[in-house]
Amino acid sequence: MSSLPGGFLCVRVLRGIDLVSCDAKGSDPYVVLSLDGQKLKTSVMKKTVNPLWNEDLTLAVMDASAPIKLEVFDKDTFSKDDMMGDAEFDVEALAQIVQMDLEDIRSGTVVRTVRPGGTGSCLADESHIIWDKGHVVQDLLLRLRNVDSGVIHLQLRWVATPPEGSQLEANKKAMNIQCKICMQTFICTTSEAKCKEHAEARHPKNDLYQCFPHLKN
Repeated sequence: MSSLPGGFLCVRVLRGIDLVSCDAKGSDPYVVLSLDGQKLKTSVMKKTVNPLWNEDLTLAVMDASAPIKLEVFDKDTFSKDDMMGDAEFDVEALAQIVQMDLEDIRSGTVVRTVRPGGTGSCLADESHIIWDKGHVVQDLLLRLRNVDSGVIHLQLRWVATPPEGSQLEANKKAMNIQCKICMQTFICTTSEAKCKEHAEARHPKNDLYQCFPHLKN
């Protein structure tokens, strides 16, 4: 596991480029991001294969090397939404830069460049990690898999707290889950299976709900 400083990943879904057309008038695309039980999605853009979202989705990330899954769907009113491609990315390079002391570096400086390549890489072009006004920012162009065409443009930013109004910020009162026996703290998105694994390994003589009473709710 790649360690991370405290904070959250703000993913700005900027746009889609040359997405597949699911019907004669184009598509009604939206993006879904998934990580460790979290699933966040953008709004639906109507009748376009070059959508402009410019929307922020905020994820709690525990392991920088864990793949974040991106899926694009075509919204259908009367049937199951059609898949328009998928991609994966991680924030390992971003996490390494976040932990560096960059205060003396001029804003706008490219700190690292990540190049496409390697098995399973979805990068469509070079990705620059930039020190921008006190934040580490990374732009990504992800080529969609399992589809004839399509690229999604993202901008990643590491933040100390979820942006106000974000889907994650709305649930910030539950951001920490604590084992009531050993007081070990877990992030809010920890699944019930992970809690059960902890209880069985650390507290085999205790009931799961003694460790994590919130699971009764």
